[in-house]
Amino acid sequence: MKFIVLNGTTKNIKQHSMNLAKIERIKNAFPEIEFKIYRISNEINKIAANESYFLDILSDIKNADAVIWSTPVYIGLIPSELKRFIELTFDRDFQHYFANKPAVVILSSIKLYDTVAIDYMREICEDLNMRYCGHFSAGMVEPVDLKFIKNFIADVNNNFEHPRETLPIKKSDYIFKSSDVESIKYKKLSSSKKVLVISDKLNGKPLDGFTDFLKKICPDTMEHYDLNDLDIKCGCISCFECGLENRCSIKDGFVPFYKNRVMRADVIIYLGTQKDRFLSWKWKQFLDRRFFSNHIPTLIGKQLLCIVSGNRIDGRTIFNYFEMYSQLERANFCGAVFDDAKDDQAVAEMIYKSVKRSLELSELEYAGNETYLYEGARAYLNESLEHYIYSGLYADYRYYKKHNFKRLSFAQKIGKSIILNLYELKTVREYVFYDKQCSAIKMKVIDLILGIAYRLRGRAY
Repeated sequence: MKFIVLNGTTKNIKQHSMNLAKIERIKNAFPEIEFKIYRISNEINKIAANESYFLDILSDIKNADAVIWSTPVYIGLIPSELKRFIELTFDRDFQHYFANKPAVVILSSIKLYDTVAIDYMREICEDLNMRYCGHFSAGMVEPVDLKFIKNFIADVNNNFEHPRETLPIKKSDYIFKSSDVESIKYKKLSSSKKVLVISDKLNGKPLDGFTDFLKKICPDTMEHYDLNDLDIKCGCISCFECGLENRCSIKDGFVPFYKNRVMRADVIIYLGTQKDRFLSWKWKQFLDRRFFSNHIPTLIGKQLLCIVSGNRIDGRTIFNYFEMYSQLERANFCGAVFDDAKDDQAVAEMIYKSVKRSLELSELEYAGNETYLYEGARAYLNESLEHYIYSGLYADYRYYKKHNFKRLSFAQKIGKSIILNLYELKTVREYVFYDKQCSAIKMKVIDLILGIAYRLRGRAY
């Protein structure tokens, strides 16, 4: 039996990859299986430039018994290099090499927002017509449970696959043209807030119609930059130099641009074409490099808006990703506008209303409501960083120790102790929670003591 491993780690060959270490353990546990590993992210430039080499990899996939997608999670999704490999497969119509091939996904991360990456990879497997057989999301130093691999081997032998969860992507050739829009209907919005538009003009359909329309309606403070014109040499290389001092080891123009333009904007508009189930690999490269700040928010109070040339019905990952991303950044996600209406007037109306709303929220300094995506992540990071610091995340530790580690004061400890001890009494529990009547004196005493205790604890009773 032969398994092909498509690995997404961006670490160079001399560096230790915890993701590949998990694969090595699997290889050692199943010597009867031949494992062939392709380090896709490390070789993506060669794969993109040399179609003969690309076809060699695809031929191995076609002749293999199964495929293992093995990758770290970068900012809630797979690395940009592995994303580019997937895009190349679709762009060159090479999907048939993957058809009916059993596949599992093995992720390694600190398990923060790994569910977005899991959903995305399942969608990709289904779009490639692979027989998706599950996933295993492992912690940084957590090995893959060998029972999972045994089950996968059984699935391969039994021709098992999970039921499909997604509908096939609907391709659209529609291109929004601002010249067809009644410009008199859309007056330039007035605001002192800084609007930043970032686009990707090369990876997808032309976006000139969108940028022209945004220039017409946005305040004069608007700035527009294209990812392909920025000095971004590569994606995140997972060196973790940023983990100590929030300093990126890659010497290019990304960090200065991010600090001087992105972090100083009030409204940020991400503009791109839907590629497979997300935006382009170039966009993912930009988002990956944001990790120079680790898990420390960089866009607190900003308004984020996505404008996507694609189909809303295929954009679940886009919605989930930017909802997660905005919570991580403590920004407000103003939603995503898709052009699947295929009508210039309708699309223009949606864009205009969304931009207007984003500016209004910015004027109000509305920071957004923090949901479980933020509170859960904060609690998880608090616990992880306070009790067992992940290797290389010292900058995170310092930030969360200053801002988020929740320690009780002496008064809060006293209040907590009183509350817990009172609830040990059956009479108190029945009175407080079940409205069971007791003597008037007892009720007054309980109310008085609990009232004082809850105020000491920091919450009104």
